[in-house]
Amino acid sequence: MSAFATVGDVYADGISLIFDGEEAPTEKHYKCNTSVIFHAGDRVRILEDSGTFVVEYVVGVPMDPDNELHGLPTGGSTGQVLAKVSDDAYDAAWADANGIPAGGNANQVLRKKTNNDYSVEWADPNGLPIGGSAGQYLKKNGTGDGDASWAAVDGTIPKGGSTGQTLVKSSNTDYAASWEDRHEIPAGGNANQVLRKKTNNDYSVEWADPNGLPVGGSAGQYLKKTGTADGAAEWSDINGVLPKGGSSGQVLIKDSGYTDYSVKWGDIPGALPKGGSSGQVLIKDSSYTDYSVKWGTISGTLPTGGSTGQVLAKSGSGNYVVKWQDVLAKSVANQIDATSETYAIQLRTTSKYSSKPVFQIRMGSSGTWYTLTTE
Repeated sequence: MSAFATVGDVYADGISLIFDGEEAPTEKHYKCNTSVIFHAGDRVRILEDSGTFVVEYVVGVPMDPDNELHGLPTGGSTGQVLAKVSDDAYDAAWADANGIPAGGNANQVLRKKTNNDYSVEWADPNGLPIGGSAGQYLKKNGTGDGDASWAAVDGTIPKGGSTGQTLVKSSNTDYAASWEDRHEIPAGGNANQVLRKKTNNDYSVEWADPNGLPVGGSAGQYLKKTGTADGAAEWSDINGVLPKGGSSGQVLIKDSGYTDYSVKWGDIPGALPKGGSSGQVLIKDSSYTDYSVKWGTISGTLPTGGSTGQVLAKSGSGNYVVKWQDVLAKSVANQIDATSETYAIQLRTTSKYSSKPVFQIRMGSSGTWYTLTTE
């Protein structure tokens, strides 16, 4: 077998070979001389050993030391790096590194120094300043660009605190406040209890039953002892006292048939009402209410006054408008019989009442007058 072969490709674990007479590279990767740089297509010397091959070196025409030796170039200065000079293979030279420059201070940033490539320098940033604490905000502290610093927002609610605490001024400085326990009404308590000092310390209070005046009550009530314990009292009405209110002339009437001392001011059913004028009578004030009456004049009653022998005569157009007067000759009486025919009977006297008055009568309105003889 030939002692030469062609490099198929270079791998991290070895080299694939194309043996003479073959077209495809081997799947197996063979070990090689690690001091030699191999490339795909290189013609190499191989050494058979223990049933495998070892790639020894590249063979071929001599290389030009200036153009074909692909090792590190000569020269260079400390800190320089190998940089490509062109796109040609192996065209590289020692050059200053265009990386992070030396120097600089903590928290500085790289800033362009000129418009040239890689021209940078360490400088203080004009972006977010260093430092600060969690929850702070960036606050302007000057008119220049980048004049800002981390600071707490004025007037914000401080952190911490416990449930139920309130913010209390901690000094005369603006926005100086801290969380503190409230000196307010404590929770709990029962209806009608009062706040009482618990200790001599400031704000030390507790809910307790009062030993003073009880709550509630109505106007005019008095405190009544309900037991022998201190403070055992309640507002109560005094049994048997006169109730408030009432009108002139009213009397006390039982307000409830079963409760002691339950009375109220009221009118006596059936009692005479107040007021009224001389000659008036009691008239029913409501058709359906018992004892509802008032003083008034009865319509159609006889007028006062009059003389012996006088008669009632109409004195106006209204109902019941009459007066006492002497009988005149023109007095007229009308009668209606069962056949609905009207007969006019006229009665007259030729003189006023005297010792021997003369009366005349006639039928109709134009008949003959007849003299009535009196005994």
